[in-house]
Amino acid sequence: MSSPSYLRYLESRKGKQIKSLKGLAKAAEEKRSVFAPSMEWFRNPRPAAFVMHLQGPLLLHLFRSGMYVYKPCRDGFGKAPWNRKGGKDA
Repeated sequence: MSSPSYLRYLESRKGKQIKSLKGLAKAAEEKRSVFAPSMEWFRNPRPAAFVMHLQGPLLLHLFRSGMYVYKPCRDGFGKAPWNRKGGKDA
């Protein structure tokens, strides 16, 4: 069972919803990661190119449950202290 704070974090990382194989192929071409926050075993981002090669019934289940493009953190908030700009060592 995941903590509520982790589920809120996942909600903040949702990008565009992927509803078809065509959308998944576009995400793979753009080298994006995808995830499905409603499915415990698929909450971590995975490369869209990898997901594209899963079996059909599994992909259909992912599309129906809500698969999203993963939006990475770009503002420095939430990053490890050694990766932040302007930290105490800067």
